[in-house]
Amino acid sequence: MVLQAHGMGLPVVLATNPVFPERVVRMRMRWGGLDDLPFQYMSSADSMRYCKPKVNYFRAVCAQGGFDPAQCIMVGNDPDKDLAAIELGMHVFLLRSAKSYAHWWRLPNAQRERCWVGSIAQLHDFFETWRPQA
Repeated sequence: MVLQAHGMGLPVVLATNPVFPERVVRMRMRWGGLDDLPFQYMSSADSMRYCKPKVNYFRAVCAQGGFDPAQCIMVGNDPDKDLAAIELGMHVFLLRSAKSYAHWWRLPNAQRERCWVGSIAQLHDFFETWRPQA
């Protein structure tokens, strides 16, 4: 998915919850085989004052990366932590789970329109058509 988004010309950010210093985040990236992927920005405890689910975390990611929240999509797997991005104006795609659907149904209609829930395959299809707002 990272390569697909990058191939579409979209900047890609590793917006992991910044509980580790950058050297540990990079070590975890190596363990997951992500260390050579084209991330434009990566959050860590070294660069952040806030953690998920605080809206200020997402605000800081956008500020430090130079991104307009309305042109961003947060892809995540934890609705408790990732849905706060909607409050800033981001779009959110949650990987499918019973927990994700339960949270999605509780969102106000205006927020639900900015959030999708699906599988990895559906995320791939989603990226074929989704474009940031101008």
